[in-house]
Amino acid sequence: MKQFWILFFVIGASFSLHAQNNWLAPYALTIETATPFSNFEATTNQMALSFDAQQWSMQVLQYTLQRLQQNPYMLSAFYVQLRLVAPDKSKEVIIPVPVNARYLRAFRTEEGFQAEVVPFLSDTYSWILDQL
Repeated sequence: MKQFWILFFVIGASFSLHAQNNWLAPYALTIETATPFSNFEATTNQMALSFDAQQWSMQVLQYTLQRLQQNPYMLSAFYVQLRLVAPDKSKEVIIPVPVNARYLRAFRTEEGFQAEVVPFLSDTYSWILDQL
């Protein structure tokens, strides 16, 4: 009987540790693109990077809303690890994009979302371009 309780405790602790590690896992978003790895001397390449950065900020917003939907009690700021990978998987860039608590509070209501979505996209877009 004593061995049963010890085994029960060990199995319970392993499940608890596994759940804790999943909870502490970083928020990561992977995008496959060739744009940040090209030559930026041409104006068309700079415009392509600007356009792609706008799309990436939208994807960060979608990812943030998805995480907020999974955990509606999230109150503190966090970082989304935006990972840009070349199509041939030879190069990658990791950009930690901050998501402020102000946006998390605002995204809980429709009015707050409407008021803060443009500043969020603007901040994210600027952050991504500054980090590249």
